[in-house]
Amino acid sequence: MNTLNLLKSTALTTAMIISLGSTAVLANNYMNERQTNSQGMQQEKGQMFSQFDRDNDSRLNNNEFATYTFYTLDYDDDNMISDEEWDTYTNTWYEPIDLEYDDSVAFTTYDANDNGYIEANEYASAYDTDLYSSWDMDNDGFIEVAEYNDLTTTYYNYDSNNVYVW
Repeated sequence: MNTLNLLKSTALTTAMIISLGSTAVLANNYMNERQTNSQGMQQEKGQMFSQFDRDNDSRLNNNEFATYTFYTLDYDDDNMISDEEWDTYTNTWYEPIDLEYDDSVAFTTYDANDNGYIEANEYASAYDTDLYSSWDMDNDGFIEVAEYNDLTTTYYNYDSNNVYVW
């Protein structure tokens, strides 16, 4: 092997080692960040659950879950669900749990006053209990912390645009 080829080979090997080292460092940083994010997400989920568990019995009843879903769907925090927020909801919340979204329950069904937004009282009046039932995995009529954590983790992983706070 001539000197030029030896230098090229050495340079390539060095670049690969540096690259692999950088990749390992990046992978390690990614895993550390993911673990930190996961721990933060678990803490955040606990706080979110507690916020909507009005009777502090460590489970969400149907009304508490309806309140939770309304305020989660309203991701711009204006106390109304817009058509865009509704579309995001139907695309994000139904697919991960293999629940068919009933197209007949359109945005306009909920928007009773036809102002282009769904207010909390409109949402409560037309609320779809199928979603609640799908979250209640043990069919006991309540969503316990474990069920909530399982499904919010599923949604967190599915929500690639990070639209929601799970």
